[in-house]
Amino acid sequence: MGTESQVITYNRASRNFTLLPLRYPDEINDLNIRVRSLYLDNGRSLYIGFSSIGMQVYDLQTKKIEQFSPGDTREKDCRCDTLLANTVSAFAPHAANNNNLWIGTYDGIYLFDKKKKNFSRRFEIENPMINVYRPGPFY
Repeated sequence: MGTESQVITYNRASRNFTLLPLRYPDEINDLNIRVRSLYLDNGRSLYIGFSSIGMQVYDLQTKKIEQFSPGDTREKDCRCDTLLANTVSAFAPHAANNNNLWIGTYDGIYLFDKKKKNFSRRFEIENPMINVYRPGPFY
């Protein structure tokens, strides 16, 4: 369960709530951070999207947590607002590749490679329904 600044898990067997050990940058206290989205994949990893600081991946088996920021992939001379890129608001599984995860930010869509642990914006979305002629009645 995501709250304003924490993620809480519930163990049904023991009927206990536990706070996950999230990490915050030193210059930001947890009151400035908001949990925006959660995604649990088949590999038993919990993806946590935050405002301003990107995402963290919590391994439910090893209890280790890693920090990732989509805005870190921006070019150094970019005058973009990295806070927009680092606000992760949505997750969606990739339909054709289980190693990839779509990441929605306030700056657009990123593709996260779970194995390589990096973000990419170099992808092409093909829509076979565009410019398809279908003869017959149109209602």
